[in-house]
Amino acid sequence: MKIGSVNNSSLLQGPALVAAVLTVGPALCVLAWRWSGPMNPQSAVAESAAQPPAPIAPCTLPKTTEEQKQTAEAAEAAIQKGFGDSPLTLPPATPPPIVVQAPTTTARSVDSLTLSSIMSTARGPMAVIGGKVRYVGDEVAKGWTVATINPEANSVTLSGPDSVKSTLTLPKPKHK
Repeated sequence: MKIGSVNNSSLLQGPALVAAVLTVGPALCVLAWRWSGPMNPQSAVAESAAQPPAPIAPCTLPKTTEEQKQTAEAAEAAIQKGFGDSPLTLPPATPPPIVVQAPTTTARSVDSLTLSSIMSTARGPMAVIGGKVRYVGDEVAKGWTVATINPEANSVTLSGPDSVKSTLTLPKPKHK
């Protein structure tokens, strides 16, 4: 490795060099102008009264290379061309409709319902069918309603399509 060698890949190139020159160049000119004048504000006032103001030296920027000019022109052309439609101006995408199909209940699915409790309440007899509280007239499945609740017989009668009847009874308690 040589001491003092410069790696070309670490130097500013292309648009980065143009941006650096355009950003740092004017600041260096302002700093040079401020340092060239007097430092004390009182002496600056006295000095300005004694002599006419000195003309400000023009600020000169380094010349740009042909490659830098081409890069700047390409960047300007890309800016003028635009970047396409903004996602903020596009109409929102409509999601596909969600179709929910109701489960079909047949006589066999009513047979799978279980009666787990019957109680008398102020509203009338109540039964727990399929884990849900039901009263006379409630629908337990599509087309099936509670016709009667008989606490003495521990049974519930369901009425289905075409006047079909189905009876659910509480299971006998198991004693040890």
